Amino acid sequence: MKNNKILVALVILVFMVFALGSGSSSSESSSSGQSNVSSNTGNDASSSSSSSSTKKEIPTIEETVLLDQDGIVVTAKEIVDESVWGQGIKVLIENNSSRDVTVTATAMAVNGYMLTDFLYEKVTADAKANAVIHCLNNELEKAGITNIEEVAIWFSLVDPESYMTSYSSDEPAILRTSLYTGAEAEAFSDGIEVINQDGIRVVVKYVDEKSIWGTSVLIYAENNSNRNVGLSAENVSINGFMIDGYYYADIKSGYKSFDDMTIFSSSLKDNDIEKIENIKLTFNCYDTDSYRTVFESDYVTIDVE
Repeated sequence: MKNNKILVALVILVFMVFALGSGSSSSESSSSGQSNVSSNTGNDASSSSSSSSTKKEIPTIEETVLLDQDGIVVTAKEIVDESVWGQGIKVLIENNSSRDVTVTATAMAVNGYMLTDFLYEKVTADAKANAVIHCLNNELEKAGITNIEEVAIWFSLVDPESYMTSYSSDEPAILRTSLYTGAEAEAFSDGIEVINQDGIRVVVKYVDEKSIWGTSVLIYAENNSNRNVGLSAENVSINGFMIDGYYYADIKSGYKSFDDMTIFSSSLKDNDIEKIENIKLTFNCYDTDSYRTVFESDYVTIDVE
């Protein structure tokens, strides 16, 4: 599921390049199709989310060692700004061991919000490599992040031949920028709360019927439990018709996420659905360390206004 999420993000980036070239942004085209939502759960969240400054600053960092394990050293060198991708962390990877290794970021969070991570760098024995871990613009915007203050990264080391993982970090490497304030990420409250159990809270913000793929449902989740969890949408139906809804969030303990549930326009067309009136689904939550189910939710119905 993680690989699928990265693939979707890559395709979105390609779309962003073409959108920028034509003089219009994807966020501008999607915002006009956003619809309010309501739920029969009766758990409407209050509208008290804080607003952020529109000024985007490029932070600086002190050179910081993020990983030093088994002869592999990853050092954060600087923050770079790439207009299409977004800001990123330039890292130097040094392989001081006698074997080839692939260094990956298995998870990343910015200002307390889980984001898609992009690092998969093969470095041969006794060699070095430069790489950039990107913080994607569209994901930062969903989470309401204007300035990058703190980045948490979980690393793993993989044998490029056998694909066996020799090391995977339990705790993240923490990188704080010049804009760090120490303020904790606020819980999102603008939308419809559909789940609040076992330390997991889920809020649906809006339904966007003019997204890149057809329709997307923006879902906020926070993990207040002591476990790392994966959260997925199951048994999705729209206007009473069963339809594939693609949603998966990997949320570390103590962190939050904003992710889209994607509904392809072809699926709506195949079922003669021109206007989404309601969405019915369940959520499956499991422990990503033990793969044991934490809960399977009751059905939730989201009415689209």
